[in-house]
Amino acid sequence: MDMDLRQIRMFVKVAEYGSITKAASALHMEQPPLSRNISHLEKRLGLTLFSRSHTGVTLTTTGRDIYAKSVDVLRNHEEFSAYTKRLSTSRSSYINIGLSDGMSANKKVISNINLFLRNNPTCKYTLFGGSQDTIVTRVLRGDIDCAVIWGQVRNMELSCIKYSRTRIYAAVNDDLFRRNCLYTDINTLMRENIIFYGGGEEAHMFKSIHEQFDGKAVASDVTMAARDIFSAITLVSLGLGCTIVPSEIITLPFDNVMYIPINGDDINCEVSIIYRKIDDIVPLKNFLAAFGLKK
Repeated sequence: MDMDLRQIRMFVKVAEYGSITKAASALHMEQPPLSRNISHLEKRLGLTLFSRSHTGVTLTTTGRDIYAKSVDVLRNHEEFSAYTKRLSTSRSSYINIGLSDGMSANKKVISNINLFLRNNPTCKYTLFGGSQDTIVTRVLRGDIDCAVIWGQVRNMELSCIKYSRTRIYAAVNDDLFRRNCLYTDINTLMRENIIFYGGGEEAHMFKSIHEQFDGKAVASDVTMAARDIFSAITLVSLGLGCTIVPSEIITLPFDNVMYIPINGDDINCEVSIIYRKIDDIVPLKNFLAAFGLKK
């Protein structure tokens, strides 16, 4: 028969005081109910926990074993209660924020993060950077409370709110385009090896671009896939193809790489904020509010 915490506390107090009367006083209860509870506990367990005499009670050999275990149970419960209390308190005063690769160069995003911090001076935070796929995975795991990403995420566990748009550039190797070329277009890019990255079923980083690729035959026999933005640009620098990047990335220096605006007003990249639908911490609501969004 299982013992609940109330019964365990009663048993431990009686064992520690060696007296039901003294234990009842320490527990702020009458002696008869405590005595009945101990007797009922022994019957339910089918064990004799105490030897009784006119001077008090002492633990039996079995009782001593149960006592040691009971003390451990109460200590673990107290530690667990203290931990969850600290966690509950701290989760109302800190937030883990994720930024996809290159997002730290988005001045509007950083400005809104600073606004959040100014409006919540007691809120502690940690910023995490990484590839799009890594950031999305960590949000799904709960390691990161919310993240600012390129494009959108398709996952039933996540909420994805569109925040803004940014212009798209083609990252090309110096040898592939003339330096005086002011812009390019999708048709021009189709004649080169296209290096995609961070895509897949969940993280569609450049939906509008991908849709324009759909149904078109890429002239090249090879369309490459890279792990993240920086890996893709590295492949571009090696002359293995070209890729598409948000405007924030063009400030990053890479040898043999130039950035050319893609012609077309509808050629852009969405910036979104994602978080788990089950999360409802106060800092998350305040974070979204700083971006002019609601949960």
